[in-house]
Amino acid sequence: MHVEGQFNATPAIYDSKTQHWSFSVIPLKGPWFDVTIDENTGDVCARYPDQGYCGGMSSVKQAIDDAKADFARREDARLNPAPDIDDLRLMLIHRAQEGGATRPETWYLSLKDTDGKDVDPSQGFLARASSATITLLPISAMPEVKGTVFATRLNIGQPLRRQDGDYDVSYGVWTMGSGRMGGVGNDLRVTHDANGWHVVAVLGRDMI
Repeated sequence: MHVEGQFNATPAIYDSKTQHWSFSVIPLKGPWFDVTIDENTGDVCARYPDQGYCGGMSSVKQAIDDAKADFARREDARLNPAPDIDDLRLMLIHRAQEGGATRPETWYLSLKDTDGKDVDPSQGFLARASSATITLLPISAMPEVKGTVFATRLNIGQPLRRQDGDYDVSYGVWTMGSGRMGGVGNDLRVTHDANGWHVVAVLGRDMI
């Protein structure tokens, strides 16, 4: 089975008895076909409606395992939040500000809560986190970015516990305006001890 070009897909349906996901793929050119995914094995079967066998097969087991592991970590973060999380966030904000603005700027800060939603920091936290050159305001106060209006956004993710007891956490600073966006995102491994939070390693860095 070989498919090229654009296509649409129906919403996936889950069968709890067989633990199979199923949906149909509808190419803009050519016949449509059905796809089933076995959640346990990760096996993928694609077949045309008049076929009694799989015309195409593959496996997404690793992707399923990764998704389950990621969900488990996020559920753990929801039920068992990282300690002294405000101190961790302050450390990340100070890292973001290093080598940054040399003249007064305003950044809009969003934090991930334990449900993975973007929330406003408290006014007290914003006052502690602002520097001599960068004033932090809540993300809800960020103006609509259009025309000549530019805005800089600082995002801080929810720390996720690792098997070794350390945490993975991400943050990024993005400037948007005039239909463009530029900035940098960072993925860190951090640890917490009696002296507070420390960066163990930089795991990744994305620049736009």
